[in-house]
Formats: sequence, structure tokens, C-alpha cells
Amino acid sequence: MKNISILLFTVCSFIITTTAQTSVWKVTDTKGNKVYLGGTVHVLSPKDYPLPKEFYTAYDNADILAIEADIEKLEDPVVAQKIMSKIMYQDERLLTNVLDSTTYKMLEKECAKFNLPLSNLNKLKPSMVIVTITGMKLKASGITSEGVDKHFFTKAKNDKKEVLFLESIESQINLLSNMGEGNENDFVKKSLKDLSQTDALMGGLVSDWRNGESKIMDKQIDEMKNEYPKLHQDMLVKRNNNWIPVIDSYLSTNQIEFVLMGALHLHGESGILNQLKKKGYSVEKI
Repeated sequence: MKNISILLFTVCSFIITTTAQTSVWKVTDTKGNKVYLGGTVHVLSPKDYPLPKEFYTAYDNADILAIEADIEKLEDPVVAQKIMSKIMYQDERLLTNVLDSTTYKMLEKECAKFNLPLSNLNKLKPSMVIVTITGMKLKASGITSEGVDKHFFTKAKNDKKEVLFLESIESQINLLSNMGEGNENDFVKKSLKDLSQTDALMGGLVSDWRNGESKIMDKQIDEMKNEYPKLHQDMLVKRNNNWIPVIDSYLSTNQIEFVLMGALHLHGESGILNQLKKKGYSVEKI
């Protein structure tokens, strides 16, 4: 897979400012009930705003906004404490004894590029160190603005529009914090190798997203399935399967929901769009 580190950070989907085609779909059942689906990324660059008008059209037409998880909980001290207990070792393990000396030095060298002493992160699980330095690299590349989820979550709060969630923030943290467990050295080495390709990968994905296509995302999904089968199952397949009944429930009412999720979840054989089509829903790109 071309970049597991970016995948860890955001499940890869990107927003652009054109209005030709975008990652927004309308799903309708036989009774005329409908939901809108939108592909998202969790961080953006300032130039990505304003978002394509189709996102706002779907939002304005919807009675309810639904996003992956309640990101506001990250600001709750109680929840933050629980999250810290998940992303840090709670026993005698440290990065220095989980990773071999060669891998540790590789990770230490990468952290030094961002003036981040790895010794300060010795209790943090490897996957979360990768997430941290990926975030710093994205920031250095100008990816500094809030993502689509946060943008519409804040807008819905201000508009007093109801907000629903596909899963808990705790489940997302569990998923991220346990990645690479039992195979930490290989996980870190591959992640660091991929990190060097971040800028090129993002450029290709942005172009794919801009044209309303999924060619590059489909390739990413296939490579993940072949090279990281457990990651593919845990991050995409299982979560997609869990979300389908939730979307079914949305379509069982007369209210209209605008559901935002990482764009990789929408595509591929096990993707949300394909599963909804197989269930007999009408799926139309906006």
C-alpha cells in the first residue's frame, strides 16, 4: 500500500473547490426516502475552502447530519483520559523494548526532523507515534485547516441541526492504537518508508477526488487488502458492514440525513455504495 501512515491519520479522502463532480451521492429507497452520502477528509489546507457547493446543497436539504464519531468528545477531559489509557502502554512495555534497536533508531531519526524527542513518547504505542509524525508532516505541507466533518459538525451545532454518529470515538481510538500490535517493527518500518511518499500520494488522491473518480482509491483498497489484510478488515470491511444497518435505519424514515464518512469507505467491493446498490437502493452521484 502506498501510504499506511496517511491512512492511519485520516482514511484518505480529499476536498477541492470545483463544482463539476464531487464525492456526494443521493441514495433513495422504493418509497422515496433518501439520504445523502459525502466523502470526507479530517484535515484540509486553507485553499480547499470554500467546499464544493454540492456539500452545502446536501446539508441544506438534510434534516439531520451524521458523521463517523462524536469528535466533540475529544475535548471532554474524562474521555481524553480514557483515550490516553488506550494509546499508551499501561504495563512495563516501552517503545525501547517493543521495537528493536534498528527500528527505534529509524523512528527516532524521523521524529528528529520535527524536533520531536522520541524519548518523550516512550510509553506511546507505535501506531500513535506514526499518527503523530504524520500529522506533523501534513501540517508542514500546509494541511492546517479543519476537515469536512468538523466543518459541518460545527455548522450543525450553530444551526441547531440534529447530529448522529455511526460509531463511538472510543472505537476509533481502539482501532488506531492497536494497529501493528504483535508486528511492531515491520509496521513502523513500512510506515516510515511510506511517509516519504506523502506529498505525491496526496496529490494523486486530490486529483482523483476532484474528478469524481475512484481509480486511485480503488487501487489503495486493493493494495491494502493484499498487503494488510487485517487492516483492510478492521478499518474498512468491518466498519462498513456495521454502518450499513445504520444507513438502512436512516432510510426507513421520512427525514433526510446527510452522512459524512472517509471516502475510502464509499468505494470498492465491500464499500458502502456497492453494498447499498446490491440492496436495491437507487444511488446517484450529485
